[in-house]
Amino acid sequence: MRSDLPDIMQLLYETYRGQIGHLRIITNGTLNQPKSSARKDSFVQAALMWADDFHIIIDKYPVDSDKSEAISDYLRGFNIDCEVRDYTNDLHCGGWVDFGDLTLKHSDTEGKLMFENCSVPR
Repeated sequence: MRSDLPDIMQLLYETYRGQIGHLRIITNGTLNQPKSSARKDSFVQAALMWADDFHIIIDKYPVDSDKSEAISDYLRGFNIDCEVRDYTNDLHCGGWVDFGDLTLKHSDTEGKLMFENCSVPR
């Protein structure tokens, strides 16, 4: 998870709250919980600032899949709306989802097909 994510969430809230209905974050389940309690607290505080208009989705992949459950349990302890999408047996998009520049790794045709099959399911 980006170390400056709480700062970004707070900036969005303070600057654009009137223009943003809901803040939805999607991350993968291989991320580590922040090591410092100060960083944990700042993320929780930023999420709580959004109240019912915040939602986080944690994609659970076979690699370190237990972390996604631990992270969701931690967030739910603060009543933060959290969802775990389990891809341990059904690999979404054939595995790891890369939201980077697809042209660096795939042909245009492959990239378009991946884009059409990925992101938030319809």
